[in-house]
Amino acid sequence: MSLLSHYEILGIDSDATESDIKRAYKEKLLAIHPDKIKNNAKAKANTNENITGNENKSPISVNHIQDAYKILVDSKSRQQYDKELEEQFKKMGFFNNGDGVEEISLDEFEWNEKNEYRLNCPRCKQVDGFEFDEDALEEYGYQKRDSCEYLMMIQCNSCSLWIKVAYEMV
Repeated sequence: MSLLSHYEILGIDSDATESDIKRAYKEKLLAIHPDKIKNNAKAKANTNENITGNENKSPISVNHIQDAYKILVDSKSRQQYDKELEEQFKKMGFFNNGDGVEEISLDEFEWNEKNEYRLNCPRCKQVDGFEFDEDALEEYGYQKRDSCEYLMMIQCNSCSLWIKVAYEMV
């Protein structure tokens, strides 16, 4: 499985419409088409960034783009894919909902020299029971409705306690 989700491959949000998916699919294919790149210096210069969103990641192939499109454009396969993605997030300790779960401000976490946020678990008292980095906030966080605040669900690495981390993007 790719390190990038199908949504990331196409450069779209998980709530993208069918027309958004089709548009992104066409744009991504054109961005890596050899004939289109050869004649367009600007497209060639931006190819890696446009395709991966990050120059450090390996380039995405036509097959990756086609697979992502095939899954996301079909509503049944997209639902199944979203369920599988959700399960992966759960196994990793990140989950994007949680009504009724305690909400803790990011300000209550300690920042260490490894660029990680850490908090002792209030239930089991595990030292650094909750730990994550800024990449996790960007990747797994979601914006509250009608608010500039974001939330991310995380589980203690020692017990079953889940919390919502509340923060604002700068």
